[in-house]
Amino acid sequence: STNYHAPANAIMWSLFFAGNAVAPAMRFGGDRVQDFLQGHYLAAMRAVAERIADQRHVIGFDTLNEPGEGWIGQMLDAPVQVTRGLRWSPLDGLAVASGIPRAVERIEIGETAGRWEQFNAARQSIWLPGRSDPFREAGVWDVDRSGEPVALQPDHFSMRDGSPVSLLPDHIIPFFGRIATTIRSVRSDWLLFAEVSPFHRLHECGYPPGVPPDTVSAPHWYDYRTLVTKRLDADRPIVDQYLNELTALTSIGDRLNGGAPTLIGECGFPFDMNERAAFRRYASGARGADIWREQALGFEAMFDALDALQLSATIWNYTAENRNDALIGDGWNQEDLSLFSRDQQDNPDDLDSGGRAVDGFCRPYVRRAQGRLVAQTYDRAAQSFEATIDIDMSITEPCEIYLPRRVFGSRPVPQTSMPCQWRVSGQILTIATEAPGLLRLSVRRERDDDD
Repeated sequence: STNYHAPANAIMWSLFFAGNAVAPAMRFGGDRVQDFLQGHYLAAMRAVAERIADQRHVIGFDTLNEPGEGWIGQMLDAPVQVTRGLRWSPLDGLAVASGIPRAVERIEIGETAGRWEQFNAARQSIWLPGRSDPFREAGVWDVDRSGEPVALQPDHFSMRDGSPVSLLPDHIIPFFGRIATTIRSVRSDWLLFAEVSPFHRLHECGYPPGVPPDTVSAPHWYDYRTLVTKRLDADRPIVDQYLNELTALTSIGDRLNGGAPTLIGECGFPFDMNERAAFRRYASGARGADIWREQALGFEAMFDALDALQLSATIWNYTAENRNDALIGDGWNQEDLSLFSRDQQDNPDDLDSGGRAVDGFCRPYVRRAQGRLVAQTYDRAAQSFEATIDIDMSITEPCEIYLPRRVFGSRPVPQTSMPCQWRVSGQILTIATEAPGLLRLSVRRERDDDD
């Protein structure tokens, strides 16, 4: 995560979001650098929009996946505060990028002081021949007689015209507006799925005014401790923790434009936990579901919290070419969050073959409601599902509930609180009601005599 603060990365995010303000003299083909970068991004987005405009199932566009913040709002000589990783300051980054060696402190979780690491001893500059650091050219920093970098304008990224710079209202919200204008010039009914840096404490203040209408709040969420340590502490009350964290994210959407939907745009769990113990067990011939016990517990707690809050979410990720290999993973910086692993697929005719921790995420849910979904709960141990739907007779299509066969078998037993017609086809329970009111549904697995 601290790669966001490394020199080339932080420079590019600063230029992308605020280049016109922090590097006004930097130009490409006559365009100011921010206009150049955002213009090409928006042109690419428009090209995609034009290609898929006739596809009715596309309901909108995300703004930009997990964007960085660059150095916007930071003092030039102040190291970034991190819980783990390198504490770069903007001055450190600019110096290293220009070929000046610097020592940067690295800390681990729980440490107040760490070890110092030397960077760019080879004195290589990232700037192309004929180019130089635009910030140094503008007098933001320079080197003293001993060759050490010094901050000449310490508040260059944090103050503008005597006022503090605020990333969201000054730079992110205008960017959202440009995206909304771009995609809606192709199709006016598209939603905008707003996303900011995953490290921005947005839940504390919410979005500032100016977010385009018909915007969905689409933050990402992970169990950060598990993601970093690769261990799930199942003894802690993780469902309560997840509820608290997801409630805070939901509150962001509740305050957006007077109340907006929330989609958890990414969530999931790493499969290479405990020094990849599950991989070794699988390689040694183990095939039981308990191989992925901890991941399944994590998914179960996460979806219990999502159901309790009636939140929609998308799982990260499914990678068709994933392998149980520490050097490959799912192909994203050796992360390993794929629900599927090709080298586990021993039966291509079985849709579950190759799945990892399937019992944790393959669960029942109301996928279509003839009215308003009031609540839904699933008890994995008891193999039971309950839902309450406030039936609206102006909706003519029936309710549809996904009942995975691996949980309920081929003959699930539904019970309803009001007269209705129901049928099970495949793994879908369809319920048609004849009157408004609260429909209470419970489903259990049909028991055999020897169960």
